[in-house]
Amino acid sequence: MNPYAVPSLVCGLFMLALSLISVLSGRRQTVNLVFALFCLALSLAALASFVFHLSSTLEQARRWTKVPYAFAIPAAILTFHYVLVLTGYIDQLDRKIWGLRLRHLVFGFYTYGLLILILTLTTDWIIAGARFYRPTGYEHTYGAWFLETAIGFTILTVLVIGMLYKAYRQADSGPQRIELQYNLIAFSSIYVAAGIMTIYLPYFGVQTHSLSLIPFTLAAFIFYLAIVRAQFSEIDELNRGLEHKVELRTRELRDAQAQLVQSEKMAALGQLVAGIAHEVNNPLGSINSNNDLLSRAVQKLRRELGQSGAAQSSAPVTALLGTLEELSRVNRTAGQRIAGIVKSLKDFAKLDRAEVLQVDLRESIDTVLALLDHQLGDRFTIIKDYQPIPEVTCQAGQLNQVFMNLLLNAVQAIEGRGTIRIRTAAAGDRVRVEINDSGRGIAPENLGKIFSPGFTTKGVGVGTGLGLAICYQIVSSHGGEISVNSEVGIGSTFTLSLPARYTPRDPKFGSSVG
Repeated sequence: MNPYAVPSLVCGLFMLALSLISVLSGRRQTVNLVFALFCLALSLAALASFVFHLSSTLEQARRWTKVPYAFAIPAAILTFHYVLVLTGYIDQLDRKIWGLRLRHLVFGFYTYGLLILILTLTTDWIIAGARFYRPTGYEHTYGAWFLETAIGFTILTVLVIGMLYKAYRQADSGPQRIELQYNLIAFSSIYVAAGIMTIYLPYFGVQTHSLSLIPFTLAAFIFYLAIVRAQFSEIDELNRGLEHKVELRTRELRDAQAQLVQSEKMAALGQLVAGIAHEVNNPLGSINSNNDLLSRAVQKLRRELGQSGAAQSSAPVTALLGTLEELSRVNRTAGQRIAGIVKSLKDFAKLDRAEVLQVDLRESIDTVLALLDHQLGDRFTIIKDYQPIPEVTCQAGQLNQVFMNLLLNAVQAIEGRGTIRIRTAAAGDRVRVEINDSGRGIAPENLGKIFSPGFTTKGVGVGTGLGLAICYQIVSSHGGEISVNSEVGIGSTFTLSLPARYTPRDPKFGSSVG
């Protein structure tokens, strides 16, 4: 057995194994399939070279002279296609590289490779035959066009190296850069060495053809390492991305839990308001009824005394009747005020109305202002600029909660005396509400975080950091938008934009209040 045939056999079996491994472990990705075809073609070329080097006669050697090239040239074409797939240029054939349209470049190379393959198999212009050398045994002899063919494939190798380098410089992900880096090293070193041993040294009489498949095999092995390393890098990136998503989802769940707690608080508030309204309305009805009865009784007594003339002779009786009438009037006024407070509480929570309904947002704002009257006092000037607006389809209790939070924030932002301006306006099929205060304002670095759950500028024990976050969720669930403009020392303006006709998407926030 010719010992110079052994490298071809080892390389052929190794390349065949790489081909199978690439297919079985490559998750059927295109780059793995193309690489597997490349390895298969190269392994067949190596095995054909093994049979050629085992030739014991010139006639037998001539029968196998061109067979290795019948597989080696398709392997070179598959190498070029592998690079196109690896760099992503296969999907960008209309782009230009070095002034040449890639589609034309690919077509030209495939045509060149097919032409060389036909000439190799049908003529002696490239591979002329075989002859015996000592001590390597039978080796190929080359035709008149072999050198020109070799130069063409050299240009191809330089072109491939340039494409890899260009793609490497433009790569924007770690796995892709690793894969391109490995391939760039293989092409610029081992693949070049393989070409020199296969083409140029034998042409000048140095018979290294039997050893030339070793660098090809090493290059293919590096290609495979690049694919495997890139796929493991992709898995690592996916794992890191998954960990980030889990962390983000956990944070969202914590925020949702905090908002749910706040929603449950609002539910408890709604139940409390319902109880208060019911418990106050019953005795209030009795008080109003008794006061009305007392008022009519005093009026009747005054008429009776007037008809009998007793009232004129008894000044104390007349004074007593006047006192009773004044007390009745005061009681009536107090009862009306209590009834107004109960009505404002019921309107705020909309306890006696349907959950989704059409409301006038100006009435909702006035209801909230009535409930905040004790906090507003006389140190705040409320300026209302109510422009005509259409009624809004919404969950009224939720929007009342939004207005309550925004107005409370405005009150707490103002130290001493201040002004709160409220403006409503129609903007196409949407309604805009602006709430402006003359408070201390919000620092620019905090504006981007103002609607984040848990963020507060009120200090420990003052704010929970959920008020504006819940406002944001409620407005978003109604298909609206909420934004803020603020200047430190001048004040803040919160702007709500809501569609006039909309069915809320997410009724969970504050729904128990509505």
